[in-house]
Amino acid sequence: MALPNFNRYRKNVKVPKGSVIRYAKGQGYYTIPKPKGTVVRPGTKQSRTVIETPAQIEARVRKMADEAFNREKSTWDAEAERMRKDAEGRRQGMIEAYAAAGKANAAMGGQVQAGWNLAGEQIQGLGQAGTGTVADALRADLTTQDQALARIGAATGSTGFDPTSQAGVESYRGGFLPAELMTRMGGVANEALLRGAQNLSERGTQEAFAEFNEDEADIRAKTFEALAGFQENRAKNEQDYREMLMGARQDQIDAINDAKKILADIRNDEAKLKQQYLIARMNANTKMEIAQIDAIYKAEVLRLRGLADQALINQRNASADLSGVKADDIAKGGTGSGGSKKNSPSTVSNTVVRAKTAGNDAIQTVFDNIWAKSGGANPPAGWNEEEDGVWGQSDEYKAKVKWSNEQRRKSFGTIMLRTITAMSAHLKALGYTPFQIKKMAYQTVSARVQPPSWWTTANKDFLSKLAGKG
Repeated sequence: MALPNFNRYRKNVKVPKGSVIRYAKGQGYYTIPKPKGTVVRPGTKQSRTVIETPAQIEARVRKMADEAFNREKSTWDAEAERMRKDAEGRRQGMIEAYAAAGKANAAMGGQVQAGWNLAGEQIQGLGQAGTGTVADALRADLTTQDQALARIGAATGSTGFDPTSQAGVESYRGGFLPAELMTRMGGVANEALLRGAQNLSERGTQEAFAEFNEDEADIRAKTFEALAGFQENRAKNEQDYREMLMGARQDQIDAINDAKKILADIRNDEAKLKQQYLIARMNANTKMEIAQIDAIYKAEVLRLRGLADQALINQRNASADLSGVKADDIAKGGTGSGGSKKNSPSTVSNTVVRAKTAGNDAIQTVFDNIWAKSGGANPPAGWNEEEDGVWGQSDEYKAKVKWSNEQRRKSFGTIMLRTITAMSAHLKALGYTPFQIKKMAYQTVSARVQPPSWWTTANKDFLSKLAGKG
């Protein structure tokens, strides 16, 4: 649109960076963001492929690398926590084992002391029981001695020996003293076992914490080693992501430039065709010749438009879907994170193009079958162009074209099924989900056939999700 009197005031106008000036009647001048990578498809609304800037790609690279790093670190943190809990369990188990051993020793101390006490009591009892026997024996012996002394004229009791006192001495030395010694030995043994139980508990706690500290130090060392490896992987992932996304960006630029070049060549061909058409029409002598020239011209125009459509389809295959495809692909595992082998940029681009080509071939096969059934490819037997007119411009031909278009819409479900089947063989290799495959198939089919109402009603959930509403 021409901007009236704009050049007159241009030096006084400041246009924001990244914007362009537009003019509308009744509205005046205004600015809009400058379009990026715009390619217009003939006969349709304008479609736009936005190419990420290097800064945007770098931001995405950092985000993807951070996500990969966090996934690895989260996995290791869970493993380190499990190891730490295992170490805590071993520590607590050792403490409880030593405490149980000490408790058993303490309980044994009382039993040992009771055994010593019982032995002492038994010895003392034997001593007391033997005291009477000893005293009787001493008295009998003393009586015998007194009788012997009396026979020689000595006085009775002159020996001065007291059997009762001597029996008490024997009882003290043979019963009481050993019994007391055994009782003391039992107390000593009990005290030793009690102290041993306390020592075992303290020893178990000390050794358990010493081993736990060693385990904790080992876990920390392994954590530092793992983090160093994660950082190294992060650097590798960043480089992988950067190379692939920058490659995708360049592929987008190349695809758009290729599409523009092809479209420019087609425009030149259209201009030459138009010129040749006008010259041929001027040189025509009969209506039949003019009709034939018109038919040839229309067929060539349709052929050039088909080439333009295919060029734009290839452009979209290699650019509009490429960045997202590659981002999904490399997010599944970079070389640094030990993931699966990534598809190269050319592999992704070529595979998507092959999938779209296979889908369009499947659509065209159905179209060809329908057109063959219509019988519109060739005029019927006996058709005379001089009398009946050019077949491609006749009402009969137009009726067959209309019938074919109606059949295409009625066969929309069949076309979708065949397109999905044709595309799946290629897109599954890139990790596409069933929804993503159906989405690409729908975009390919709906660009050539208007979906009927029955199909949109039956697939309203899919269409809602496709529009971002589900």
